[in-house]
Amino acid sequence: MKNSLRPLIAGLSILIGAAPALCAKELEYSEPRIWLVEIDNKSVEKYGKFPWSRDKYADLIRKVSTGSPKLIIIKLFLDQLKNPDQDRQLARAIQKSGNVILQARLSREKEAPTRLNKKFGLKHPIKHYSGTYSISMPSSDHGWIPAPIFQEHALDVGFVDILSTDNLKGIPLVVYYKGAISDTQGWTFPSLPLAIYRQFYGIKDFRLRHDPKALTVEFGGHTTSVGEQQELPVDWKYLHKIHVQSVADVLQADFDSKIFSDVIVIIGYGGPEMPRSKLSNGQVVDGNRIIAAAALHLLSEFRPNEKH
Repeated sequence: MKNSLRPLIAGLSILIGAAPALCAKELEYSEPRIWLVEIDNKSVEKYGKFPWSRDKYADLIRKVSTGSPKLIIIKLFLDQLKNPDQDRQLARAIQKSGNVILQARLSREKEAPTRLNKKFGLKHPIKHYSGTYSISMPSSDHGWIPAPIFQEHALDVGFVDILSTDNLKGIPLVVYYKGAISDTQGWTFPSLPLAIYRQFYGIKDFRLRHDPKALTVEFGGHTTSVGEQQELPVDWKYLHKIHVQSVADVLQADFDSKIFSDVIVIIGYGGPEMPRSKLSNGQVVDGNRIIAAAALHLLSEFRPNEKH
């Protein structure tokens, strides 16, 4: 999907909220680890064709939660309501867990836009300033946004948009979503890897400073280069650091729940219909692994320091 690009003007400073804890000087952080809990062929053979009913996802969250993970990422689109009772079961599971991050994506389809709660984005709308250099990012007035019943209890929401499916070098850090938000300027929201980053490190006030002339951003006390659409280059070596567990094993409790202790668990579909992208290193992988590798890259390379 190709997203339209909305230029924003120089001098832009983004303040992203929605995290529960303060970032202090010289904090000791646990080693970031990601387990991909995948709806694979084994899972489909056991539980039937994907997509499944929402009560199954609720059960999956409960089973994963027994291992006390730091974060649970539901990398499934929950933009449409299905069975009311099953939707409520999933919403209650998200609420009880208290550490669930949901995914969203931009769209150019002309469906009625869904409001995305401002607590997941900026504390204030983006403003335009006069200047010579412009800032662009993926943007749209429409998107696949989690339904309000799921947003209500989510810890965070992040976007999974990428700019290319060939020679992919990285992911956009932020996107611009207008949707049903009344402010005509729209709002900026984090990518899913960035949402994972800010929640893992418990950053209350996340400041992302842009230097449009140098094409760099600063966050967590670090400065790094980005592309013209705010895409952060990813070191794909982190693909090899992702652990994988079949959903079938989790639902059957045929696993040691301790493996999920204090880690990030990403729940996603990994069947043959899952779109895949060719990376800059020649590998062809699905979106689950792209998001997981990008999140590990952020968590490992940009640990907040005393400057934060």
